[in-house]
Amino acid sequence: MPATDLTVSEILGKTSAILHSDGLIIYEHLQNCNKREIVISFRDITHCTTAFLNASVGKFIIANKGKDRFLGFADASEDVQSKIELVLDNARNEKKRTILDDSARGFLYA
Repeated sequence: MPATDLTVSEILGKTSAILHSDGLIIYEHLQNCNKREIVISFRDITHCTTAFLNASVGKFIIANKGKDRFLGFADASEDVQSKIELVLDNARNEKKRTILDDSARGFLYA
């Protein structure tokens, strides 16, 4: 079964992927995909934030933990690729994620 390609710029209709809410749109597309292999294309994306990636890719990895799904990436700049790697590392490492969440709560509610 071939991979499903999701192109961020086509789904969002813009060249920036910076908002948490935009990430949730991509997350919904990922969740609704019935293929085992999904490739996210960042073709034409000029700006991308970790907030967007956490709400899309990070949330998808956490929600699908233990399921046999493959998520690939295409057309990502070096900057976007380094942010993807950071988000994937955080999403896959539950202990690290808990520490980051606790730190953020302490900062916000201190």
